[in-house]
Order: sequence, then structure tokens, then C-alpha cells
Amino acid sequence: MALLRILDERIQQFEMRFIHPTGELRTINVLQHAVKDENDQLIAVEGIIENITEQKQRIIQLAASESKFRTFIETANDLIFSINSTGCFTYLSPNTMDTLGYSPNELQGVAYAEIVHPDD
Repeated sequence: MALLRILDERIQQFEMRFIHPTGELRTINVLQHAVKDENDQLIAVEGIIENITEQKQRIIQLAASESKFRTFIETANDLIFSINSTGCFTYLSPNTMDTLGYSPNELQGVAYAEIVHPDD
């Protein structure tokens, strides 16, 4: 019996879709590598196949939700912003220029208190 060894340790990874006998479209992730003998002849391919259908569906749903809310925020007439725990802007909607006279990029990382009028 020939001694088996893995000569090509490069692991190949890829995704593919197929139609399950139920008609459902499934997505799988494949990790595989070649197994060769001492003469460098391919004798097997070993691998793992993981069903990632639900993960792919969640990614698609999340992208659709993100797109919907991004459109809402970017077209809102009101200024929408986010600040971190130190009070600095981390997000400002596109209409910042119309409302405050600054572009969103100009205020990234700036403390909220720095742009508020001292009397307020």
C-alpha cells in the first residue's frame, strides 16, 4: 500500500449554487484540497461542503434593508446624525451643507459642542 501524503497544501475555496430535488435553490461553500501519492499523482480530493443558503439569504435581506434606510436618510429633509461616546460626529446625512453650512466630511470627528453656539 502506497503512503499517502498531501503534496499540494493549497486549499481551494469556492461557492456554488445548485437546485435541490425539492426545487429549492441552495448555496454551498466548498473547501477542498488535492491528495497525491509519492509519485505526485492525484489520488483523491478531500473537502468539506457547508450549506450556506440561509446565510446568503440573510445577507441579501440585510442589504435590501440597508438600502431602504440609506435612501430614507439620504433624502430626508431633516439633518440626521450620529455621535460617538466622546460627542464627536460619526455620521451626518447629505443635507448637512444645507442645514449647517458644512459638508458631512468637514464635520466627521468634530465634537458636537464645537459647532453649537456658546449661548446654547
